[in-house]
Amino acid sequence: MLAGGVYAALAPPAQAQDAPGFSAAALEGKALFEVGCVTCHGRNAQGVEGRGPSLVGVGSASVLFQVGTGRMPLARQEAQAWRKPPQYSDEEVRQLGQYIQELGGGPQVPEGDLTRGADLSVGGDLFRINCSQCHAFGGGGGALSSGKFAPSLYPATSQQIYAAMLSGPQNMPVFGDTQITPEQKADIIAYIQQVLQDGQDAGGFNLGRYGPSTEGVAIFLVGIVALVFASLWIAGKS
Repeated sequence: MLAGGVYAALAPPAQAQDAPGFSAAALEGKALFEVGCVTCHGRNAQGVEGRGPSLVGVGSASVLFQVGTGRMPLARQEAQAWRKPPQYSDEEVRQLGQYIQELGGGPQVPEGDLTRGADLSVGGDLFRINCSQCHAFGGGGGALSSGKFAPSLYPATSQQIYAAMLSGPQNMPVFGDTQITPEQKADIIAYIQQVLQDGQDAGGFNLGRYGPSTEGVAIFLVGIVALVFASLWIAGKS
């Protein structure tokens, strides 16, 4: 009792640590979340089984991609979330992202020009190695298994592309800064926007940008037929 009394008299008073509050933008985002997102993702964004996953730790990058492209809120449960006209303004998307970011942390898209100092040549090489298998060499997208698909990259903004690489939506793998550095991400984005989206077809006629299928048909119908007629002409002359 004596030791306890001495300690109570000399020890500094304990002070309860209040939980840090949300910023003004996050509070606005919380209000939006509780109206449009809580049904599927639950209170405190912890998810609802059979409806929507937890958003704790996904960061503002995931919100920017999913909500900014109109994929969320979902119209109905399907194998793939389709791109639609966004239901939230850019400011509301930023507020929702800020709420999710402050709630559980996660990856964020850097501010400013995401393609500054980019190298188109390096970006093309990186795109062909890491992205073309699903999005096709022309960026038009392609079919995957179980009713899923890799979407077209033509309407994507630089922020949406960066957010997709950070968050890995649906079947897309996550390309963190250890797999693809921020400088390399800038190279890829610049290549997509300045070469693919601007319609620069260095090889000539793009054949719809469907890849080797249409190229093979064109080679067979034009090239092989031309060779056959050339062979017949040579045989006739000889």
